[in-house]
Amino acid sequence: MKPHNSITYEELEVRLDDKPNKDGFNVRESLQRFDFRKDPRINLVPTEDLEVRRTLLLLNEPESNDGEDVFTRRERLIELLLANKTYMEIFEGSLLKDNKIEEEDEEEDEDFFTPASEELKNARRFLVQYSTDRAKRRLHKERQEAIYFDISKEIKYRRTLAHQLENIGLLGSQIASSRPISSVKFSPDDKHLAVGSWDGGIKTISAGSLNIKSSVENAHTGKVGEVDWNSSGDLLATGGEDGLVKLFTVQSGELRQVADLQGHERRVAGCRFHPFGRYIASASFDNTWRLWDAETNHELLLQEGHGKEVFCLAFQSDGSLLCSAGLDCTGMIWDIRSGNCAMVLSGHTKPIYSVDWSPRGFEVATASGDGTVNIWDIRKTNQPQVLLAHNSIVSGIRFEKHNGKFLMSCGYDKNINVYSGDSWNKITILKGHTDKILALDLGTHDGSVVSAGWDRSVKSWNVDN
Repeated sequence: MKPHNSITYEELEVRLDDKPNKDGFNVRESLQRFDFRKDPRINLVPTEDLEVRRTLLLLNEPESNDGEDVFTRRERLIELLLANKTYMEIFEGSLLKDNKIEEEDEEEDEDFFTPASEELKNARRFLVQYSTDRAKRRLHKERQEAIYFDISKEIKYRRTLAHQLENIGLLGSQIASSRPISSVKFSPDDKHLAVGSWDGGIKTISAGSLNIKSSVENAHTGKVGEVDWNSSGDLLATGGEDGLVKLFTVQSGELRQVADLQGHERRVAGCRFHPFGRYIASASFDNTWRLWDAETNHELLLQEGHGKEVFCLAFQSDGSLLCSAGLDCTGMIWDIRSGNCAMVLSGHTKPIYSVDWSPRGFEVATASGDGTVNIWDIRKTNQPQVLLAHNSIVSGIRFEKHNGKFLMSCGYDKNINVYSGDSWNKITILKGHTDKILALDLGTHDGSVVSAGWDRSVKSWNVDN
C-alpha cells in the first residue's frame, strides 16, 4: 500500500530537453552518454596516445588542442564518437580493416616454413641409425654394470678417485698468446692441444711439453670463439668474431686451412663436432645455431629459437641431441634427427657461457654468469641440481669423458673446481691462474686437464701419483 501523497520512481516526470548539467548537457544527452559508457565498443577506443591521434586525423578532427593532455585527448575522441554516428562507422570500419591485415599476417606466419633439403634429409636418416646404435651400446654397457655391480668395490673406487682428485697438481704453464686465450681442446689421442685466442690466432701445442707445434696468425678477424677436433683428430673447426666457421687439416700438429663456412651474420662463439665427425654445429650472436657438413662444406640447417645471442652448444654422446644456450639465460635441447626442440632449460638468472653432456647421456650441465652450475636430468621435468660454483661468472664446464664420475668448472674467480659426479659435492679447488679463466678441457685417456684464460697462459694439470 502506497503512503499518502507519495509517488513511485516511475511516476517522476523527467523533462529530457531541459536543465543542462554543469558540463552543458541536458538530461537526454547525459543519458545517451551514460548508455554509451556501458557500450562494450568503448573498450575498442585506443589508449595509446599515438593511436588516439591517428584516429582523430582519420575523422578529420584536430590531432591536438591547446592545453590538451593525453587523458583529455582520449576523452575528446570518445565524445566525438558518441555525438556523431558517421564517426562511429568510420572508426569501426578502420578496426575491421586492421583486424583483417593482422589475420592475413598471422596466416602468412603460420604458412611460412623452410623445407628440408635433400642433404639434410639424408643426414637425418643417417643420424637416426647412428645414434640408435650408439644408444644401444651405451645401454648394454649400463645393464652389464648394473648386473655385476659390487657395492664394496664401488665404495673403494670412489675413495680412490676422490683421493686422486684431491691431489691434482700443476704440471706446467706456457704463455701461448698476446691476448686472452678463449678456447683450448685436447686432440682425441691427448697428444696435442688446439688453442684459440682473442688475437684471432690458432695454434697447436704439444700436450706434454706445451711447446707450440704450429700457428696460424690472424686465422680470424677478431676474437676466436671456440676450437674443436673431429673424432679422428685430423680436422679442426674454429669459429670467430668475423662470423666464419673455418676448417683446418692437422697432420703431426701442423695446421693448414681448407675451408670457410659462410652463413652466420655475426660472431661465432661456439663450435663443436658431432661425435661421428662429419657434422659441425656453430653458435652465433645472430641468435641462431647452424649445422654444417664438413665434407661438402654446406650449411644443412639454420635453427632459430633463442631470444638473444647463442653462445655455446654441445652434442650428446649418442649423437641424437644437441643442447644450445646463450645470453637469454636459457638452454634448449634439440633432437637433430627431427629438428624439434625437445626441452627448454630455464633456471639461470644470467647468461649461459658453457654447456657439456655427461657420457651417461641423460645429464647436461650448464655454466652461467650467475655463478652457478646447473645439472639437468633430461629424464625428469623438475628443477635441476644447482651447484653454487664460483663467486662470479662460470666460464667453462666439463664432465670426465669415460663415465662422468667427476665434473670440473672454471670461472672469473681464477679457480677450477672439481666435483663428484654422483653427489655433486665439491672435492677440491685448483689455483694457479693469475687472472680470469675462460676455458678448460679434460683428456680422454690419462686424466690430464688443461686450462687457459686472461693471463694468456695454457696450464696443464694432472693427478699427482
